[in-house]
Amino acid sequence: MGELLTTFQSVFTIVLLVFIGYVLQSKGKITDSIGSFLSFFVVNITLPCSVFKTVITSLGNAELKNIPLYVTVIILSQTVSMLLAWGIAKAFKIKDEKKGTFIALTAFNNTLFMGMPVSIALFGEANASIILYYYVGSTILFWTVGIRVIAGKKIKGKFKIPTPLYGLVLGIVVVLIREANPGFGLPAFATDTIKYIAGMTTPLSMIFTGFALGQFGLKNIRFDQSVCLGLVARFIVSPLVFIAGIMLLNVDSLARNVFIVQAFMPVMASQTVIARQYGVDDKYPAVMVAISTLMSLVIIPIVKVVIS
Repeated sequence: MGELLTTFQSVFTIVLLVFIGYVLQSKGKITDSIGSFLSFFVVNITLPCSVFKTVITSLGNAELKNIPLYVTVIILSQTVSMLLAWGIAKAFKIKDEKKGTFIALTAFNNTLFMGMPVSIALFGEANASIILYYYVGSTILFWTVGIRVIAGKKIKGKFKIPTPLYGLVLGIVVVLIREANPGFGLPAFATDTIKYIAGMTTPLSMIFTGFALGQFGLKNIRFDQSVCLGLVARFIVSPLVFIAGIMLLNVDSLARNVFIVQAFMPVMASQTVIARQYGVDDKYPAVMVAISTLMSLVIIPIVKVVIS
């Protein structure tokens, strides 16, 4: 019962942040220009800092040795999930403006904003590095392939490294330097600044999701084909792919359980922000983030009880 309550409370916090964004939009406090600023600020400022902070605080030399195996599991599983989602989208003729988001939401979930706090609550702070393996693999694939799937033809010209990947690379560099030189450390003012900026990522992302949902309107939410297929893909297709990958590559029991819980997390909140950044439909991902987050209030506690 305690695990169920802990999980529920962690997820409900995210729901409340989305609700705040929805109310602010309905009251006219978050306008289109403010919404555009929020999406830019999250993607280019807070997310890179969040990635960097998470890496330097959760990874050490021992954890770095495990990256190849665990990150391979994540990337392969998410790649297979995207391919299956592409097949589903083609078979059910999902509209082009939703197809990229549908494929992305199948493979990528809310690993950092919700997955990290929920998993720490369930498995303990000492196991944060396991969650980070999942996050590293997901981050690499999402910011190289996922955003191109969402944006489609909106991305023109040569590929540019997304700013969150800079946070990942710089974080790993700092960890390697620190392991080679134990006395090395960033100045306190730098780590404090990064910590404060990183701390804004979750609330701002979820508030923006609430804003996008408010623009769309709760009364306009319909459990149409694209929404129902999206929920099936996110909570059934993708987790099954992950579980198969974990079993095939013989991941240890603790990592297996953490990965399984992560696989059932709701739709990645950043997808709404990315959709706005590239000028594609951001209403569909906002709806999927909201509905899947509410559903996870029930799904994640059940999953944790089953695997225990």
